[in-house]
Amino acid sequence: MSKFKISPELEERRKEAIEELEMFLDDNETFEDLEAANKAGTPGFHEVLIALKIAMETFGTHVYEHPAAVMDPEFYARVDKILEDMSELAADMTERHLEAVQGA
Repeated sequence: MSKFKISPELEERRKEAIEELEMFLDDNETFEDLEAANKAGTPGFHEVLIALKIAMETFGTHVYEHPAAVMDPEFYARVDKILEDMSELAADMTERHLEAVQGA
């Protein structure tokens, strides 16, 4: 069970994002096709892992190491927390992806 609870507001935004995804489906593509192509163990899921790694590297280089963040203890602590959360997310997603790949 996840330790994260989704608020009603966030769930509403998630549903809106799903509706947007549905609007951009190809004529011969179903939402089930999109889900299947992006679940753990697929190239689509691997793609988001790569995007997350790039985002973490960019964030680390351009924000975490930036003098404006480093010189302010509060900002630095908050930036560090974001990077820690991103790292935890990457680890959790990687674990799920590998489990799906190995279980296939």
